[in-house]
Amino acid sequence: MMKCPGCSKHCCEDAPRCKYGRNYFAKQQEKKQEPKTQFKWEANVIQGGLIWKLLYVNRKVKKAVCRGVISENSLMAALSTQEQAVLYAALEKLEKVLPAKK
Repeated sequence: MMKCPGCSKHCCEDAPRCKYGRNYFAKQQEKKQEPKTQFKWEANVIQGGLIWKLLYVNRKVKKAVCRGVISENSLMAALSTQEQAVLYAALEKLEKVLPAKK
């Protein structure tokens, strides 16, 4: 059972006896009801969409390469030469759409 950290009464969540406790537990309830996003960028893209998948896989690839878990050659071996060319062309197109860095 959660206790109110606001005053010396340390009232329970079920029966807050101070204004601080009522506000504190109300905020806790709001936090529980909000959908949690794991990554900052998730709020700006459609969950499970193509761009979401691109950003998610990019994050995993970046971490795996930085940690030395997988090499660039191993990653590229998973794709055929044609798939690599298609991926490169698609990424080039997306790069052109992005605004220039200020």
